[in-house]
Amino acid sequence: MVLADKTVSYKIHASCNRSHMFRIQRDLMIGKWRVIENFKVSGVGKGKYSPC
Repeated sequence: MVLADKTVSYKIHASCNRSHMFRIQRDLMIGKWRVIENFKVSGVGKGKYSPC
């Protein structure tokens, strides 16, 4: 999932719990804009996408 900050045109890569994504995927169509108001920012994990 890629989020975009409309005020400064940044693209932000994001992830979501698989079970949560299955619940909301029908509302998040590819190429369509959606406003996400209630979310949580957490620390970087140790997966393959974490910085060096």
